[in-house]
Amino acid sequence: MGLIKKTTTIENPRLPIFKNLVLVLFCIVGVLAISAISYSVNDKNKEHLRGVFLQIAEDRIWSLENNLSHDQDILRAIASTMTTFNTVNQTQFSELIGSLLSKDTSFKAVFWVQRGDNGTNHDSEGSPKFPVVFGNPAGPFEKIQGLDMAETVDIRDALFEARDSGQVATSYASPLSKSNSRGTEILIILPIYESGVLLRRVRDRRQHLRGFIVGISEVARIFRKSTARFTSQTNFSDVDLFLFNKAAILDKQLLFSSAEKHRSEYDLRGDIHLAYAIETVSRDWLVIIAPSSNFVTDPIFIPAALIFAIGIIAVLALTIYVYQTLRQTAVIKLKVAEKTSDLKSSERRFRRLFENSEISIWREDYSNIYSALDKLRAEGVQDIRQYLIENEQSVWEMAASVKVTDVNAATLELFGAKSEDDFIFQIDKTFGSNTIEVFRDQLCAIWNKEKMFRAEAEFLTIDGQSIDCILSLPLPETEEGMRSVPVSILDITDRKRLEKQVQHAQKMKAVGQLTGGIAHDFNNILGIIQGNFEILLHSLNGNENAKNRIEAGLKGTARGANLTRKLLDFSRKDAGSIQRISINHFIRDMEDLIAKSLTVSISVDLRLDNDAWLVDIDPGDLQDVIINLALNARDAMPDGGNLMIRSRNKVLDEIYTRLIPESKAGEFVQISVSDTGHGMEAEVKEHVLEPFFTTKEQGKGTGLGLSMAYGFIQRSGGHIEIKSEQGEGTTIHLYLPKAEKKLVSDQVTDTTETVSLPTGSGTILVVDDEEDLREIAVFHLNDLGYQTLTAENGDKALEVLGDGHDIDILFSDVVMPGDMDGYQLAVTAHEQYPNLRILLTSGFTNKRAKLRGAEDKYLVNLNDRILDKPYNRAELAIALKKTLNMQN
Repeated sequence: MGLIKKTTTIENPRLPIFKNLVLVLFCIVGVLAISAISYSVNDKNKEHLRGVFLQIAEDRIWSLENNLSHDQDILRAIASTMTTFNTVNQTQFSELIGSLLSKDTSFKAVFWVQRGDNGTNHDSEGSPKFPVVFGNPAGPFEKIQGLDMAETVDIRDALFEARDSGQVATSYASPLSKSNSRGTEILIILPIYESGVLLRRVRDRRQHLRGFIVGISEVARIFRKSTARFTSQTNFSDVDLFLFNKAAILDKQLLFSSAEKHRSEYDLRGDIHLAYAIETVSRDWLVIIAPSSNFVTDPIFIPAALIFAIGIIAVLALTIYVYQTLRQTAVIKLKVAEKTSDLKSSERRFRRLFENSEISIWREDYSNIYSALDKLRAEGVQDIRQYLIENEQSVWEMAASVKVTDVNAATLELFGAKSEDDFIFQIDKTFGSNTIEVFRDQLCAIWNKEKMFRAEAEFLTIDGQSIDCILSLPLPETEEGMRSVPVSILDITDRKRLEKQVQHAQKMKAVGQLTGGIAHDFNNILGIIQGNFEILLHSLNGNENAKNRIEAGLKGTARGANLTRKLLDFSRKDAGSIQRISINHFIRDMEDLIAKSLTVSISVDLRLDNDAWLVDIDPGDLQDVIINLALNARDAMPDGGNLMIRSRNKVLDEIYTRLIPESKAGEFVQISVSDTGHGMEAEVKEHVLEPFFTTKEQGKGTGLGLSMAYGFIQRSGGHIEIKSEQGEGTTIHLYLPKAEKKLVSDQVTDTTETVSLPTGSGTILVVDDEEDLREIAVFHLNDLGYQTLTAENGDKALEVLGDGHDIDILFSDVVMPGDMDGYQLAVTAHEQYPNLRILLTSGFTNKRAKLRGAEDKYLVNLNDRILDKPYNRAELAIALKKTLNMQN
């Protein structure tokens, strides 16, 4: 909906009056005949001049209209782009405005005016604030940054008009102008709503207003730009353009003139001219295009002597006939020229917008739909949705009656069509899985006489690729309007894919936290079972049958402990024993082990780049991951196949990280494990990294293989990418970060073995909130020769330490209820009793990873020596002996 409304006024040719010619025919026969012919020729010249002038003036009007429409198109383009941003900053706004202002506009500056968040009720006028937030260029913006545009009455009225109508509004009170005169500058205001679409009710528009795009232009600049393109053409420079205040036209209030010298005594009533009205919210202009001084020349009159002898009656009759014929012809030509000009101007404007749009747009003829729905109303249909659900064939028939009449270039590019005919001919190939549901919703919207329809829909490209789109179209109220409906298609495929990946990453994080908590509780339960089994085993005397059963129970607890270790591998964020290794050497060393895990019908193909970078990882974790991937590949190729393991360097940029949210930019070594098996379905691929998810039969897999790989990659600072299609095999890419120049840590797992358990003496304070675990620890410690004291939490432990007991070791669980955990107890006890030795134990804690890089070296050392639950009698004895032998 534009800012301009056009009216034209053309002076009618003046008609000669010959009522009394008969009375003087005999007196002035010759003079009258010559005068009549000369007058007719003169009038014909004038009509010709009017026609030429009209063509010139119409082109001037088209240029002015085109420039004003272009400026509004720029504002709409800015608004359309900003609706895609949840938030916007000055840099983004400046880049957007800078690129658009470079496209030859009349704007002096463009600002973003935001709705002030002051709690104003937008259902009433109230006193809302509309501060200027962003602007470009920087000079004008700095002058009014933070200015409340609503402080000026004229601007506030225009803001309210734009907000309530959803259309362009204008004001002539500019915040940049230092002059008190009105009309020298114009503000073009365009509202933006939170939803990005025009809401139906004024109340909703007020509530969901986001802000305004405000462009400031100088009036003179707009009109000079409209005349600039004609200055080099002689014919067009022979007309002048004048801008008046329409309300003060009688006072001749001239605002702008393209003439070299203003006409101080300009008279609108006597000249050929074209009047052009611009109607705005607060003020109206009148543009007058008139011939310049050298456009009209004095008519040349033909002498009367040559026709003096012609008969009076014949000359007079012929003159009148010719004159009337020419007059009627001129009037018809003027009317045809006026209508043709209006039609061409409208067609040019809309065609330009259609062809140059970067959004996919095509035109459809819905007139048959209009008629079909009217017929259903006549037949008495009340609930159209229920009718369409029960009569799906009718929906398809109405869909087939819709005709595509025009397609822009963006549509051909989006759908991969070679031409407009190619697209229309194959349009049935673009129907997605929800096409019929979306079209049914369109029919309901037309039935309910809604103004707009908007929905998310799935389309297919010509070659069958799925694309997610937002489909929107206006819904005209008449059958004639339905003959040409513009349908816009916005591609949101990338946005949908990113949303899905972010949701998956958040889900995996939540699953990791859940499995960590489960593993902690499960370790405590296993510790109780294992401890009691060991106590029973220790107290048996010669009962081999009972001993065998207890040892079988101990093996079961060991399997359970191994299972919780795998769960912890998925959820823990810290790496274990980090070493700097060559991926190529490591994989070659594993080649025999990999081959043994496969069947003889599966070949192994190693493709290792010679220049692959070094990585800092836990080699044991990587070995587990590769073996698990090889076993999965074996199960996917029961009839044999090929397993390929490849290494190569990869540099990931920001474009890649935007596509894969879990990834980071930088240098990585990529390990790819590919099989030629049956591949995975989309649903399986979505859940394959989750713990305990498996497609194997019960008893043939735990579902922890890929979840362990995911946990290992996350701890190592990389990411995992799975590519699989059913029937095409599976490839799993592991990305490990390139090793830094200096190795951060080089921990080596202690594999100390001992045949006889070390015993000791002294007093040990056992702290654990689980009573059963405390009793088991006390039993083992007493059996090993130690004296014991107990406490159920950190506060009780500090009380026992303060009672004056001679305690050698504080042995505490990490995770305990209350305000003090094992780490806090250790730090407090160490500060109060520097010579006290401390040993911590835990099944799982998030703090363990965070403390590896702590500045407190004592806490780091304490953290590295944690005794993992569930522990057995031997592990406890060795850990205590090492703690006693340490120097504080």
